[in-house]
Amino acid sequence: MCDFGDGIRSGKLPAILYTDETQTSDQMRKLLDSCGATYTVSDTSAGDFDRPVVIVDGCFLGIRELQDVLKAD
Repeated sequence: MCDFGDGIRSGKLPAILYTDETQTSDQMRKLLDSCGATYTVSDTSAGDFDRPVVIVDGCFLGIRELQDVLKAD
C-alpha cells in the first residue's frame, strides 16, 4: 500500500475523490475534510469506476485503504 498520510494531511499530495454520492462517498469526503486534505471531486463515471475511490500520487484507495493511510502515520 502507498504510504503518504502526512502528504495528504499537509496538502502536499492533492487527491481526487471519484464519488457516486453514496454513504461511502460521504465518509471518504469527511475523512479528507477532517485531515485538511486538498482534493477535487469528480463523478465515478468520469473515471470509469464502479465504486468511490480516492486517487493520490497514482494510487487508488477505497474507503478502508484511505482510513488505513490516514491512521498509519
